[in-house]
Amino acid sequence: MLTALREKRLVMGFGHRVYKNGDSRVPTMKKYARKMAEFTGQSKWLDIADILEATMREQKNIHQTSIFPAARPIT
Repeated sequence: MLTALREKRLVMGFGHRVYKNGDSRVPTMKKYARKMAEFTGQSKWLDIADILEATMREQKNIHQTSIFPAARPIT
């Protein structure tokens, strides 16, 4: 992901001209994704997603969109 940022490539699920301060649906989606991860014992994807979200906010000041938590695989 750092390579993508360095090469100025698009990181899917982040940034949208309408959601300058983040998508209001994301907290609800994250809440239920966390519950499902706990239920299935598969929290590694959420841990990775949290790191990705924090990195994007710190490096580019870009917030996630609703597609990001919806697309997290729970396998």
